[in-house]
Amino acid sequence: MPHPSVAADAGVGYGCRELTQHAEFRAAAALYARVFAYTESEYALNANLLTALARNGGSAVGAFTEEGALIGFAYGFAGCDADGACFHYSQAAAVDPAQQGRGVGQALKLAQRAVALRWGQRSMRWTFDPLLSRNAHFNLSSLGAVGIAYERDYYARPDTDRLVVSWDLDGADRSVRRLPPCPAHARAGRLGGEP
Repeated sequence: MPHPSVAADAGVGYGCRELTQHAEFRAAAALYARVFAYTESEYALNANLLTALARNGGSAVGAFTEEGALIGFAYGFAGCDADGACFHYSQAAAVDPAQQGRGVGQALKLAQRAVALRWGQRSMRWTFDPLLSRNAHFNLSSLGAVGIAYERDYYARPDTDRLVVSWDLDGADRSVRRLPPCPAHARAGRLGGEP
């Protein structure tokens, strides 16, 4: 059973916690589709999948305004590589475009970290498009993740090359650099992991 956790900085106007209600899982799936402009059913998330992930070693966390509106969402699952290394795999993070540049993505990653640590996972992996410099800066400089592989056509189709990163969750407190709010004109883009 998921245990709600709060990961909010005072004064930012939002807080992060685990999703627990069907309506929250549905809202997260809708936000994901809207942020990534997905209209094809093959890219859809659904509430049942997110609920199952959250109950079985995965994560489904949201960033909510003080009024209760969902402005960001991240989800992941327990993973294991061919060498037997276990980790939490963060599949995607999506932040409402109007809320980007406010540290929401970083807060979501920190909330995912808390969930992964509770499940006993000591590292987190995810991928991102290495051509998106803002994502590279966020993942490598701000969070302190380390590139471990470059994968061509990661999603088994052309033009989906990705850099795979690993984040030491035990050392994350030392490696995360808190991001200052970004000016409104610089807010753009999506966080990594998306197909």
